[in-house]
Amino acid sequence: MDPARVEALATQLESKYPAQASQVRAPLTLVDEVSASFLDHYTVVSVQVRSMRHPLLFYAATAADRPAHLLSSDAADLQELLADDGAGLDSEADAVAFVRLLVTLDRKSSRLTRIVESVDDIPLRERLEGSTAKQAEIALSELRASIAATTAEASEGGWIVSIWIARDAGVAAERYEVGRDGVLLGHREISRVELPLIVVG
Repeated sequence: MDPARVEALATQLESKYPAQASQVRAPLTLVDEVSASFLDHYTVVSVQVRSMRHPLLFYAATAADRPAHLLSSDAADLQELLADDGAGLDSEADAVAFVRLLVTLDRKSSRLTRIVESVDDIPLRERLEGSTAKQAEIALSELRASIAATTAEASEGGWIVSIWIARDAGVAAERYEVGRDGVLLGHREISRVELPLIVVG
């Protein structure tokens, strides 16, 4: 993100979140925009504070003349953001974008969480050998026909979103049910395959 936009972000954060505003302005901080196409006014960003001793990753959302938000993996954060934005989850694309952001917010600097849409997206450890390599090859072969892009279908309460996620030591098919107002109505794991994944995402 260019310096002018980074400074604008820090300015919008500093009245409510002064510590995070200072971190945004730190010389080694990386700020990147995160996709959130369901929002009309807010921009969502990831902020990586690079440090050998205490690396930090957090997410924020800002908009002109609207309150700043710090975001976590708590779905209530996104529901509040959606309300302040004045938007709703009015389409399949909105629902998919909402859940993809919710999953992204669960990413930590020390924990793997990655959305996958094909076996090529799965972050396996390098230089697998012996039985571990063979088991991974079999698992990938089984997954190849199953993993697909994130999809949404209408439900009585809003949307049911199906998504594949590489998390911790495996790849899982998960299902989220969200209301059109962003309320998380349900979440469950449908299936899971253990794999030797990289540790940090």
